[in-house]
Amino acid sequence: MKQHRKGSSAFTLIELLVVIAIIAILAAILFPVFAQAREKARAITCLSNMKQLGLSARMYAQDYDERNMLGWQFGITNKFGQQNGGRAWWQFCLMPYVKNVGIFACPDVSNPAFWGETTASPIPSDSIYRFEAGIALNWFMPAAGTGPGNSEGTYPSDAGWWGRGYPGSSEGLSDADVQAPAERIVLLDTNSAVVGGPSPELDSIGICSPALKYPGWATAADTKTGPCGDYFGSARHSGMLNIAFYDGHAHAFKPSAIPEIYFDLKAPSVTLAPGATWGQ
Repeated sequence: MKQHRKGSSAFTLIELLVVIAIIAILAAILFPVFAQAREKARAITCLSNMKQLGLSARMYAQDYDERNMLGWQFGITNKFGQQNGGRAWWQFCLMPYVKNVGIFACPDVSNPAFWGETTASPIPSDSIYRFEAGIALNWFMPAAGTGPGNSEGTYPSDAGWWGRGYPGSSEGLSDADVQAPAERIVLLDTNSAVVGGPSPELDSIGICSPALKYPGWATAADTKTGPCGDYFGSARHSGMLNIAFYDGHAHAFKPSAIPEIYFDLKAPSVTLAPGATWGQ
């Protein structure tokens, strides 16, 4: 029978269990750190994508005499031959400036859709070109007649101040309309919706009410509860929501920390009293 030589380095059972316990403790400590690091990387990528899209929107406006893209438009035929009265959303205008659908997606969206670009639209009677990938256009418009320059009140529109129509339409928002570009929102994180943020005008006709009034929207975006949950705004990045501004910069906010006036592109450059709401 073989015997261990004196000085053998073989593990005893107790020593093996101690090593396993130490490894388990280290894994329990380090795995959450790695997960947080991965989420931080995804949040940074999302913010970078938003910034690139915001700069693409600036390039578009420069090419079209300081007139911005439309929120959506008719009269477009997508790559799959679909038209059928469906809308082409704002992404159609920016695609030539980025040439990469990945820029339109937040990395935390698990199954982004790029209808009209990489796949045919399943709802061509409504939208023939629409990316539901977690980065959305700000669709804010004050309740009918209450905001500066708001003459649209007779036709609630999910195009917001950006306008809607046909290719070449002059309805689009102009640079001259935006008095505080560093404090006016263009894009934001949503739960795949193509448009997002609060919209008092649309709330007035009962869409997801009260989630489209500013306080209800902020709560839904932060807690993922209430009507429509976080569909029109999602604090998916460790409680933060990414924003791209009209001047091209991007920043992360907690939803309730975003002043309502930041959403109203035509709002004048004013300072509101603490706790005051805008456009209600």
